Amino acid sequence: MTPFSREEEMRPMVAAWMEARGLTVRGQTIIWHLCDMVGCEFDPEMVRRRLKRQRPWQPLAKRLVAVELKLSRIVEALHQAYNNLCAVHESYTAFPADVAARIAAKPERWAKYWAHGIGVLGVTADGCEVVIAAKPTPPTLGHANGQAEKFWRDYRRKAKETQT
Repeated sequence: MTPFSREEEMRPMVAAWMEARGLTVRGQTIIWHLCDMVGCEFDPEMVRRRLKRQRPWQPLAKRLVAVELKLSRIVEALHQAYNNLCAVHESYTAFPADVAARIAAKPERWAKYWAHGIGVLGVTADGCEVVIAAKPTPPTLGHANGQAEKFWRDYRRKAKETQT
């Protein structure tokens, strides 16, 4: 029995998991469609260059990670995670831990998604853990650079707020 009644209740645990991996997290981000959560790891060298306004301009994102939150609709979540691969480096689905365990118990059933590198997170009231690891892949479309720019604006705004 899942401890969650809504997908939103899993968001804090997934955000903490992403932040622990060095990602700046945003929710409800439009990539190809509406994505529940996206995390960005900035490339420190590109950040340094951007702050000093050095040329040439280079993408800021070292890595973008998307997470789809679902309570039970497994096929829908895996399909959304697959669609996210066009714009991110890693794509996960996050389910309550009992649902994630059922998915992992029958990996052959979902093999086509694992072949593309989709990962699965199991979420409990105490946290989040990787049940099936995502395989990093380069995004197939150029959306990743645009997403990193959105994260950059947030990053700069927060940096200015902490200075004052």
